[in-house]
Amino acid sequence: MGTNQIGDLKSRLAGGQPVCRTRLTSGAANSSGLGFLLNPMTTPEGRAPGSMMWAGLANTYYWIDPATQVAGVFATQVLPFFDGPSLEAFRAVERAAYSSL
Repeated sequence: MGTNQIGDLKSRLAGGQPVCRTRLTSGAANSSGLGFLLNPMTTPEGRAPGSMMWAGLANTYYWIDPATQVAGVFATQVLPFFDGPSLEAFRAVERAAYSSL
């Protein structure tokens, strides 16, 4: 599930109503496995290359980072998808998880 399944295409989460969607582009950094966005580089929050993540419509997020053995779930029931305060809170949770290593 953590292996690139879309070749040279790149994907990114895209906000929008009424649904959350993945947008395939040639300019975004992530690839897609079977059920995850695959991260190719260290994120500002600390997620390592090779980590996997996904998000749900009501600003629910999770990640799995095999390299650091850190995983997390952040769940709200807030619309619209990619809500600024929800996304900032998710990123703060990630930073806190990695700062404790």
